[in-house]
Amino acid sequence: MMISKIRTGIKSKWSRGLLLFLFVALFGGFGMMAVLRKVLSGTTDGVALVNGFEVSKVTFARKKRDLQKRISGIYKMYGQMAPYILAQMGLDPDPEKGAMKEVIQEALINQAADKVPVFLSQDFVALKFKDPYFLIEKIYHLMPQNIIGKGGKINLEAFNQFLATYDLGPIEQDLEASLHQEVLLTLVGNSSWAPDFVINAMYKSRVLAKKFTIVTLPLDHFIKEEEKKGAKPGAVKAFFDDQNKKSKRYYIPARRMGTKWVFEPGDFTLSMSEKEIENFYNKVKRSRFIDAPTQVKIREIVFDDVKNVGLHELKKQAEKVRQEALQDPSAFAALAEKHSSAGTAKQGGLVDFFKRGTKEKALERIAFVTLKKDGDISEVIPLEKGYVLVQRVARKDATYKPLSKVKEEVKETLQQKKFATEFQRAASRLVRSNSENAQQRFNDFVEKNKGKEEKIPAITKEETPESPRLFSIKKAGDKIAYLSEGKGVVLQLTGKTKREVLPFEMVEKTIAQHFYEERARKELAKEIEAQKSTAVKEGKLTIPSWAHSKKTEWIKNEDQNELKKYREQGIPLDFLLLDKEGGVLGQMGKNDGFIVQLNEFKELDKDKEQEEKNKLKTALLDEFRKMTMQAFIASLNRNATIEITSSSDSGSDI
Repeated sequence: MMISKIRTGIKSKWSRGLLLFLFVALFGGFGMMAVLRKVLSGTTDGVALVNGFEVSKVTFARKKRDLQKRISGIYKMYGQMAPYILAQMGLDPDPEKGAMKEVIQEALINQAADKVPVFLSQDFVALKFKDPYFLIEKIYHLMPQNIIGKGGKINLEAFNQFLATYDLGPIEQDLEASLHQEVLLTLVGNSSWAPDFVINAMYKSRVLAKKFTIVTLPLDHFIKEEEKKGAKPGAVKAFFDDQNKKSKRYYIPARRMGTKWVFEPGDFTLSMSEKEIENFYNKVKRSRFIDAPTQVKIREIVFDDVKNVGLHELKKQAEKVRQEALQDPSAFAALAEKHSSAGTAKQGGLVDFFKRGTKEKALERIAFVTLKKDGDISEVIPLEKGYVLVQRVARKDATYKPLSKVKEEVKETLQQKKFATEFQRAASRLVRSNSENAQQRFNDFVEKNKGKEEKIPAITKEETPESPRLFSIKKAGDKIAYLSEGKGVVLQLTGKTKREVLPFEMVEKTIAQHFYEERARKELAKEIEAQKSTAVKEGKLTIPSWAHSKKTEWIKNEDQNELKKYREQGIPLDFLLLDKEGGVLGQMGKNDGFIVQLNEFKELDKDKEQEEKNKLKTALLDEFRKMTMQAFIASLNRNATIEITSSSDSGSDI
């Protein structure tokens, strides 16, 4: 079928040779460079050597810090679903391991980018810096939580307010490096292609309607046959012992009993002075309580007649006008009227007060960051179409909602923050205490802070969200304290049972049934292979008298209601991938075995066929691009010389 054809193509001599040549030619020199660099430079102060290039502790520490914030945000947003979300995003839940992996991968991709001439125009960079999705992905850890809503929806108004008050200047170099890597990976991915034979196979397996013959080989038939044969003395007991040895199949799982106390932030005894509230407000107001963002008023001189003049000549004109403006900044308005091709020329190039997120990124960076005082004139700035000169006229700093209007919100947020710190500190100290009056002190703590008590019955390790924590407590009577979904929790282990094997005599009948079923499944698997082999040789199905067969109507991959019927019968849907008339597939289902033969295709007209093949080609190219990029990164890792030179602890304190 299709998969085997793809594998054959990839394994072919010419394709292997081509891939090997490309990778060796581009990246084969890294190993020798690593050896030479190490000999010349001796020891390193970084956390790792990647092909002889040092990854600094500062880079590692920043990456680890960013990952910690990102992982923490995902846990706050998704709660118990966070591990699944992290896995989907390809993030390691351990920030140290994840940070080391990322800095090494970035170093490898940067080295590869240095070998392949990848040029980023400032126009392209400016365009990407306008994209909120790009920025949110890259600086997620720096942003307030209100920017990302439920389901990952972006609050663009909050995002633009954040950008209006946050200076991206210090991290723009990192963002450009990230873009550099993305462009290289895109180039690598675009080297993929979708062969016609693969598209044709996919067209037949995924698009065309088909008719099949499905033969069901009932497992019950084989179970009855095995029961007739019977079992040798001791065979069932041996099966019982073997299953327990392999998978602990016939065990009673270990259980834990406990008590849980839950503490609400609003009930917890906390003190907040007016000074604390004011200080916290001043700390968070720039991200949470913006009333009006920073705005600037500028004059501009735009040079955008690219079609008639050309970029090179336009830049020369702009540089000449800039020199005139520098000699007499007060003449900027007159120069704008004379030279600017924008609609603002009649007003001397005046652009009234605007906030960040409303103009081109390159222009905003100059207006808000580079020009420090009124009257300052910029360099010649490249835009999407042409160039611009900017003079700052005036600036209005951001204003914030007064504390008097947001005091309750500030108090609530500060209370939650203080609660997280105070509860963890006080509760952890109490649960670790071994003093004579420890229990009384804990009881007082619960009473004072209105902890709600709840008994936990005997539970297994995976039964409830607190199960793993309860199992982590070693001794009955011991407690642990932690935060969960904004609340404080103290968990105490009160009892436990060990995992025990079920007495054989108690479950002997059940074990015997499983024993015969196991043997029957092996015999069924043999029968499936025999039936499949015969059908392939003879070109038709041979249906035993004890089996069941039926011919289907036309079936298509998108016929979900029809496919649901087969799924409910326990029939694997892999038979839909058959792409040759007379092709046969044999498989085990949930309980029975199945032999399926493809009888015929329902062909489409030529125009519709080409339309469907074009869709498949687009989808397949996207899949191949991702696979190629993953293979490229994997090859960089395989061929690299990587040495971890310092413990992660050394980087985490920076």
